[in-house]
Amino acid sequence: MKSKIRYKFSPQLKIYDKMLNNWKPYVMFKQPQNTNNQIFKTDKFGMRYTNNKKTSETYSLFNFPEKNLDKKQIAIVGGSTAFGVGATDDSKTISSFLASNIDYDVFNLGFRAFNHFQELIMFQQVMHKFNNLKYVILFSGFNDIFFSKYTQNSDENDIPFFFESEFNHRMNYPQNSISKSLLYNILPKNFSERINWTGDNKSQIFKKLFNKAPKTEKENEKDEWKKKYERNLNIWKIISQSLNFKIIFALQPFINWTSKEFSEEEKLIFEEIKDNNSEKVMNVLNSIKKKEHYDASNFFKQVCENNKFDFIDTNNFINNETYGKKWFFVDSVHLNDYGYSETANHLTKLING
Repeated sequence: MKSKIRYKFSPQLKIYDKMLNNWKPYVMFKQPQNTNNQIFKTDKFGMRYTNNKKTSETYSLFNFPEKNLDKKQIAIVGGSTAFGVGATDDSKTISSFLASNIDYDVFNLGFRAFNHFQELIMFQQVMHKFNNLKYVILFSGFNDIFFSKYTQNSDENDIPFFFESEFNHRMNYPQNSISKSLLYNILPKNFSERINWTGDNKSQIFKKLFNKAPKTEKENEKDEWKKKYERNLNIWKIISQSLNFKIIFALQPFINWTSKEFSEEEKLIFEEIKDNNSEKVMNVLNSIKKKEHYDASNFFKQVCENNKFDFIDTNNFINNETYGKKWFFVDSVHLNDYGYSETANHLTKLING
């Protein structure tokens, strides 16, 4: 995607756009470990560092001062917005702003492109590292709604994830047969997906190709992601009760869900994104309108009430008229330094009561 305007206003995005992911067990992928550039730094697990400007401390979950072991702790769990894509450096993420606001160590557990199930698995991998965890902030919600519309996954037990098609391609590619490889590469996708290329023999392949494909019930996209999300939030409740921490669910911002006036920067950025993003991505983003925001927000609010979680819809505070034409977004879902700072301020108010 050409990004002349985006890079003009937010040159740090050049670094984020070049960042790759590494395949990892259980969570599928993570951003690279032990990264250190002029914009961000990650630890040996791939977690971004928190930079508390108030105390001049820089730390991550896998690298923090022993003197702070008894200090109250907060974990921010989520996808790329929790990670801080768009921030000019480590001190400008939600985690860092929040750490500077209150007397807690705040750990950035944001992983780009994670869905809610990957967030849950990742937390279980690292929860033993916490000493005095008081809050987990689930800064999440949008990725699962996006993928309920973007993918054709119809398995009630599976949750769509980023790079799913690449994973399926690599896992199902016929490695030891030239004829299978040729057939795999020339067949249309809807035929190719019928076949287990690593296990089916010749007769099974031809049977699947020439027999009519069995009909599959397409799940109700509007409701199915909710059922899966609710199941995992119930697991979060069990974990929080066991480890004695509170949960805040923060529905992350999406530009189409806000009614703020665009800043001049946002107007130019979104014109460029509209012209240069893939047609499929833009169609899905444009299909997620305000009506779906109200539906999602009410769903998360109700589930949080049922589980006794605190809930905040970050889209709502952005709508406040006091912000006028302030510049918040560097693209559809990621914020600039100001946006992350204001988000942290509202989370601070919620934690302080």
